[in-house]
Amino acid sequence: MNWRYLQINELNNIPYKELNWLTRPYILSKAIKNVSVSFKVHLLSQGNGNLIPDDLLNSANNSSNNGFIRQVFLCGNDIPWVYARVAIPNETLINHSNFFNDLDTRPIGETFLYNNPKVSRSLFQVKSFTRADEIYQLALCTDGKKIKPEKLWGRRSIFYLEESPFTITEVFLEEIPLYTPITDSLRPSDF
Repeated sequence: MNWRYLQINELNNIPYKELNWLTRPYILSKAIKNVSVSFKVHLLSQGNGNLIPDDLLNSANNSSNNGFIRQVFLCGNDIPWVYARVAIPNETLINHSNFFNDLDTRPIGETFLYNNPKVSRSLFQVKSFTRADEIYQLALCTDGKKIKPEKLWGRRSIFYLEESPFTITEVFLEEIPLYTPITDSLRPSDF
């Protein structure tokens, strides 16, 4: 299955728990904080590397398959709930290298993206990953379980920093609890 915008007739094909996470929270780190006692970003890797097919927007906007890749687990209650991957093509990195330098273990959305007038975001695209997909393997890279789920669901957003694109992919792991919306009428755009 390729990345696609979710159609109304597909909603019944996605498990309820994953459907809500795929479609509801605009700022994922805030939503995880809402359903956990503690939240942290566990940095898996960060640096230059080869982009994988799921990172690429299309062959027209990438003159190379190299870029900057940041892989993290978003953890609730010290348990990985989401595998997240930021993929920044070299063209974007060259234009905005200082923008991505100081992330460390902070969530990229709350830290740099959502209150920045220079950043815009696409609608979510969704995809189911099976054992044959590289993202599936990356998402479960440190999972010591012998029995792996049949599939994992993920979403992707394309961000534009002053017209320069990069992607953020979020894959929801089995341990994530049910999504609970925040009822904060002052910030409805967050969820």
